[in-house]
Amino acid sequence: MLYRDSWRIYYVKQCVVKDVDILNYFAQQLASLPEIPERTIRENCQVLWEAIKARRKELRKNNHKPKSTEPTTRYKHKLEEAIMKNDEDYYDLTTAKVYHNALSDEEFFRLLPYWLKTKPELKKYILETLQFAKLPYDVQLAVIKDCEKIIAYRKCKVKYFPKEALKEVDINIEYVILLSEFDDINEQIITPPMDEEEIMTIFAPLCIVYPDKVPVAIKLYQAVVLMRKIMKNETTENSVEVDEAQEFFIVKMLDKFFDFQHSAIPMMTQAKSLLEILHVSNPAVRSKLKETIEEYKRIDYSLDL
Repeated sequence: MLYRDSWRIYYVKQCVVKDVDILNYFAQQLASLPEIPERTIRENCQVLWEAIKARRKELRKNNHKPKSTEPTTRYKHKLEEAIMKNDEDYYDLTTAKVYHNALSDEEFFRLLPYWLKTKPELKKYILETLQFAKLPYDVQLAVIKDCEKIIAYRKCKVKYFPKEALKEVDINIEYVILLSEFDDINEQIITPPMDEEEIMTIFAPLCIVYPDKVPVAIKLYQAVVLMRKIMKNETTENSVEVDEAQEFFIVKMLDKFFDFQHSAIPMMTQAKSLLEILHVSNPAVRSKLKETIEEYKRIDYSLDL
């Protein structure tokens, strides 16, 4: 490079620099380079060396970034950090110490105003909390509408779904929610439960398109509603009493009526049979029903559209 040539250093040393702008320009060029022969310049051209040092000092000053005086935000847990930063990557379910579905009421409602402003990938966790059922209907519906695609692809486990909201969402999402009722017989999702007229009105279009699956799902839903009443010792409508022979057969074969996954009987036939048995009021049958419902807890099905 030019400044490495000794004769040029000698030339600068011998010259009386009269134009300060020229000297400063030369110093500026040298100061910005990663390496220069500092010792040679310092010993042979003191004026140039001082100009270089001054330029370097100026560069350091301009490049200095003052430390932020604002305090670093501290979060109670990763879920809060994810919500505040609107970034789901901060909340890892495999390592989180505080889970969204185990929040206290106080912590849930503290985070809620910020949580409602997040994107669906974070907002979906509201649907999985126990507190979702306590929210005003308009807030519930807004969360559901924002997370429709996530619900449709079953990327969240809805714990509560207001019956009125079924009229506001796509028919396929209604079906997904219906199927979720079979995942845990002890957990009611659609609240309050649909009666026969409502369920037929809502799912009539899908019954026509999927006659081999949707009507079965409807029958199973009716069965699950009855199971929940039986577990709570509530009165069931249209109850019947059977003779001893039928009672004995039902008690001995009850497991078979719950085994939808491995049974060779068509699902619709099996669903109708289960529904009939759930209307039996004999104490021995009711007692056995409670044991079997608690044992199975869910109905394994193959009803996806």
